[in-house]
Amino acid sequence: IQKYFSPNNDGVNDLFELKGVSFFQSSYIRLYSRYGALIKSGAGDGFSWDGTFNGTPMPADDYWFEIFIEDFKRIKGNLSLIR
Repeated sequence: IQKYFSPNNDGVNDLFELKGVSFFQSSYIRLYSRYGALIKSGAGDGFSWDGTFNGTPMPADDYWFEIFIEDFKRIKGNLSLIR
């Protein structure tokens, strides 16, 4: 799981993505602002976030996630969006 990403269109770490969840039958992710507002959620397979909310770039900050994988313990953590 990435610790940071920088959506500056340089082709390196432009998206927050989950690698390897396609190996599990079912996975789901929720992404929150540091204040607990839900920013994005969806199935883990193919999930990515480009640092925007409703088309508006989010500020450089820390964001929190929850990952749910069937038959596994919930994974919680944070990542940094760098502008």
